[in-house]
Amino acid sequence: MNDDKRDQLNKEYQEKGIAYKRFQDDAQRDVQEAQQKELAELEKRVLPVINQVGKEKGYTLIFNKFAPGMLVYADESVDITDEVLRRFNTQVTVPPPAPNPPRRRQSPERPNRVRKNRRRLRHPPGDRGNPAIREAFP
Repeated sequence: MNDDKRDQLNKEYQEKGIAYKRFQDDAQRDVQEAQQKELAELEKRVLPVINQVGKEKGYTLIFNKFAPGMLVYADESVDITDEVLRRFNTQVTVPPPAPNPPRRRQSPERPNRVRKNRRRLRHPPGDRGNPAIREAFP
């Protein structure tokens, strides 16, 4: 087999490998999206049942058995948000606003003028010795 034919086959092999990898990644992403969609639908249907059972049985907290630490039900009696906010607001002081700096008075005969920067940067800083940069920035 000559070199040109081997190079051509090698190139085709690499292209097919890349195409296969893309196909595999796309398929995996599609499966994950479908799985997440189905689980979200199931969760919408099962959460009302969990809430009902929790209230009926007098549970305070219910965690997801398959996702450790994931809370799926909490009785309102354990919600301490309002108490935490009330205490936080009484303990934390807001710093006073910073005083405004004094303004310079402008004389009526000399209004505020915007100065224009007349200096033009001819070369990027630090690249003055590079001949390629010198050609790009004459």
